[in-house]
Amino acid sequence: MQKLLAFFLLFHTKLRLSKPWQYKVPLLISFPYFMIKTGDVDSSTFLYAILAAFATTIGFAGVGYVTNDLSDRKKDLLANKENTLTQLSPWAIRGILTLCILVALLPWIYLPWDNYSLLLIGVEFALFYFYAFPPFRLKERGILGLITDALYAHVVPAVLASWTFYLVIGKTYDQFDLFVLVLIIWQFFSGIRNILSHQMKDYSNDLNSGTNTWVTKQGIPTATSLLKAFISIEFLAFMGFIGVLGLKITFLPWVFGAYLLLAVYAFLPTGQAGAKARKEKQETPAKNFTNIFLDSFYTQWLPQLILIAILCVQPKIWPVIFLHLILFARTSYKSVQFIFSNFWSILAGIIHKKEKPQKRT
Repeated sequence: MQKLLAFFLLFHTKLRLSKPWQYKVPLLISFPYFMIKTGDVDSSTFLYAILAAFATTIGFAGVGYVTNDLSDRKKDLLANKENTLTQLSPWAIRGILTLCILVALLPWIYLPWDNYSLLLIGVEFALFYFYAFPPFRLKERGILGLITDALYAHVVPAVLASWTFYLVIGKTYDQFDLFVLVLIIWQFFSGIRNILSHQMKDYSNDLNSGTNTWVTKQGIPTATSLLKAFISIEFLAFMGFIGVLGLKITFLPWVFGAYLLLAVYAFLPTGQAGAKARKEKQETPAKNFTNIFLDSFYTQWLPQLILIAILCVQPKIWPVIFLHLILFARTSYKSVQFIFSNFWSILAGIIHKKEKPQKRT
């Protein structure tokens, strides 16, 4: 039992697979959910396909983290940065990598695939290698590193997930080309924003270890300016994506608009939540907007809203909703907490203004 617990902690904490589970898997699973909304699939097929999708997503995430940590062992030692793989034997590392690859590929025994699927899977594995290892090591090739990270961490997984469930529904979604186009644009700029933020966060460690990322070459001020520009583009791209989803889920743009108004109130630089976030995390308003507002909507609200839309026409899919709420209990709780806490905050502010006595002239 103790060894089993240690094995679980290795994957969950040491290899940081808890991070993609919280911040990537809920968003990635939204695309299969939407494909199901556009098609006609029975509840059992939906459930089994989603379980397979969860497994392959974690497998691919594991391969990405292991290859990245494996290539960074020496540099992490120089920067005194924690890297679990420095403590493991070569055989243990090979075993972990092999396990991750198997978890990524075995679900495709059940999931439908074709030549495009094979191409996307091959591209994903190739990008893992080219990004991390010499002689390519695109991680240290400036703008190529940013693009590669955005592709393997965001664009390719999103397209693969969407295409797979497009096959599950029998290719019946007649606007799939438009969907994929806006998806690629949004996920690319979202990916660039994420890797820029990550490189800025690791700036000191990368300097100490001699890792030549785009940010270490260009500097924090330049990176900050570029980050603001990409945040704006990402937001506009996501608006376009919501618009496409709104053609099938009419209430989604309205809910997003309401969420936007609530978030603006909550996280304005002068707002209570925004001030608290900056005080605790030293974050700028731009980072509040992306890390707290955009990412929260991506991972907490988008998948749940799509599931609600499916439930309205296919009540028998309730096991998938139950599974989602259990697997992502933390994000589900946060979404409810956000609405109630800020709703009562707004209500209290309105009441306070009405009760405030006016000054006599």
